Amino acid sequence: MKASSCSLDGAERLMRPMAGARAAGATGIGCLRGAPRHRWAPPALRPAAQQTRGPTNIATQRRFVQPQPRAEVLCSEVEGVDSRAVTAGGTAEGPAAAWTELWEGVPARTKLTVGCASAFMLSNMDKVNLTIAILPIAHEFGWSSTVSGLVQSSFFWGFLIAQMPGGSLSSRAGGSRMLPTAVGVWSAATALLPFAATSMSALCMSRVAVGLGEALAPSAIIDMLARTIPAEKRAGAVSTAFSGLHFGSIIGLIVTPHVIDMFGWRSVFFLYGALGVGWIVGFNMLLEHIAEREPEVARLLKPGGDAALSAANSSGKAACSSAGVQSGVPYRAMLRSRPVQALMLTHFAHNWFQYTMLAWLPAYFTDTLQVDLMHAAQTALLPPLAGILASQLAGRGADFLIGNGMPLPGVRKAAQCIAFLGPAALLSLLTFNDELSSSAGLTIACVTGALGLSSFSLAGLYCTHQDLSPKYASAMLGLTNVSGSVPGIVGVALTGFLLDNTGGSWELALFAPSILWLTAGAVVYTSLGKNDPINLDAAGNHPFAWEERLSGLHRGWSALSRSAGKLSALARRE
Repeated sequence: MKASSCSLDGAERLMRPMAGARAAGATGIGCLRGAPRHRWAPPALRPAAQQTRGPTNIATQRRFVQPQPRAEVLCSEVEGVDSRAVTAGGTAEGPAAAWTELWEGVPARTKLTVGCASAFMLSNMDKVNLTIAILPIAHEFGWSSTVSGLVQSSFFWGFLIAQMPGGSLSSRAGGSRMLPTAVGVWSAATALLPFAATSMSALCMSRVAVGLGEALAPSAIIDMLARTIPAEKRAGAVSTAFSGLHFGSIIGLIVTPHVIDMFGWRSVFFLYGALGVGWIVGFNMLLEHIAEREPEVARLLKPGGDAALSAANSSGKAACSSAGVQSGVPYRAMLRSRPVQALMLTHFAHNWFQYTMLAWLPAYFTDTLQVDLMHAAQTALLPPLAGILASQLAGRGADFLIGNGMPLPGVRKAAQCIAFLGPAALLSLLTFNDELSSSAGLTIACVTGALGLSSFSLAGLYCTHQDLSPKYASAMLGLTNVSGSVPGIVGVALTGFLLDNTGGSWELALFAPSILWLTAGAVVYTSLGKNDPINLDAAGNHPFAWEERLSGLHRGWSALSRSAGKLSALARRE
């Protein structure tokens, strides 16, 4: 039989079995030089001249189909054989195969970042659902703005309570374990909310449970990113992960009004609870995929020495904050650190603006623009869209500047100043310029620009925890989020109270407090904030003076109680 050489597009094509070629309709048989003879070619695939030969020639008709890692192949010149089927790799190509090949080529760190972004997306969907549904719920039950504010603020009680435990658990158990737990908790509480709506206390408790679950997510995600992402790529990864919050707002604002309009407000909570279950299944499959394909990344996700001393964090400085393993998280050392104190106030200022605007924006548009719920929700889409663009610009721009030699602290502080002073200026225009605030288009533009610019915090505030201590980044975020949760409790409820007592003045109730806190946060972060790594294990983690005084009072009370008990026993004997 005459043979001629033909080449494959790549050596990897040779590893595909010939069975795939038959499935694609190919009828040719490939042969490799030097391959072992162990598979027989059917008579139907032989040339006509050879089909007449007897069984004694059967052995001569065997062809070699065992793939070998070589690029040169000999293909049989058989009548009816399409050699292109063999050179194409012997498998059926289609959209599914193309997408699978594309997914296989994505690095594990990128897949993990996208998984974190999807968790944040679901998180904000479960926040936004009540900001939209609160309007029909309040109408059904006859609530005032003050009551509506209290119901929405109950979420932040749970969010506050679980911050430090969530940060500590993420540091100890690893964020990859805590994140599915978090999604499960808040999804279950979301699905149960319609059953609790008839009781005010039960409704508030269901939102507290949602807050408990969502409080675990930021620390878990920051823990995973701190363990796996290099410092020079950190801002981009953080901005991508946290941009899921904006996508969640967009999806929630689009989907929620339509679902309410078609099926009623209760159906929204059932739908979003079911989505959480689907996410948990998908994320666990992703972790298994990463463990199989890139086990070194999977090892970094586990708590221990490998994760703490990850090359992703070892820019030469991070080792000092990762050396040694202690049994507990040095919270006292964090609280004594001036940079951490500045970070706590910065987080408070950022969240005051974010939480009050997120909770009251649909109501603000409904009241000021005189539109219905559907159009108010659609208008509220613009700020999250601006936030997505700004977050990507901030993250990629910060990584570019740091990679080209600009000092990291200068980049972080510049980004945070944009995030605070830009929104403060735009809100000031709406507050003090009556002509501007009377224009619907300019009002929407200013609000959209303010919320968009605040996303620059992703390249400032939200990277600083990892800059200061990759090892304890999740625990530190939990600590600063304690102060960051207070605006959700105080600010959201205070806004409703001010609306009822200022004649519905949105400038005084919503804008003025945010201007104050954003300005204060910019001053504190730039003057007192730091971004150089600190060794929290070597810092003073001894008890505070007030703890020692309380301990002394406790010992004195215990001694007094024992003495009183002895005197009482003596009195009974006499």
